[in-house]
Amino acid sequence: MVNKLWENRLFMIFSVIIVLTLVTFVVVDLWDWPQVTKTPASTSINNEDYIYTEADSGSIQIPKGQEFVISLESNQTTGFQWAVQLDSNFIEFKGKQYITDEAGEGMVGVGGHEKFTFIASQVGKTEIILTYVRPWESVQPAKTLTYNITITE
Repeated sequence: MVNKLWENRLFMIFSVIIVLTLVTFVVVDLWDWPQVTKTPASTSINNEDYIYTEADSGSIQIPKGQEFVISLESNQTTGFQWAVQLDSNFIEFKGKQYITDEAGEGMVGVGGHEKFTFIASQVGKTEIILTYVRPWESVQPAKTLTYNITITE
């Protein structure tokens, strides 16, 4: 009887340890999750409120004159890069920057992010199309993302 009770206690302790470990991993993962605001709630305009990712492709709303960034995963070591198509009557393209992800010493082929910076210059509706391509190839893009942009006063 004592052995059974001891085995049940060990099982319960082991179960609690597993559950606590899983909860810890979930909390840590959510803590590092990138924060994206599609329509900022505050009246102060902060560029961090206007950073979009692949998950935000679709419809977004931006005030006229606001600078915003689209940041997409990329790996230039494969030859792929993001190409931009936009209507310059509504959106000004400020530039792009490639940022390599952190990697251990001696690691090659490490991916990163391409950050595209734009300014919403004219009130109206337009779109930004980004295609993930090897510029020298004449084939369909590996990926295409469309951002439907509404620029407000």
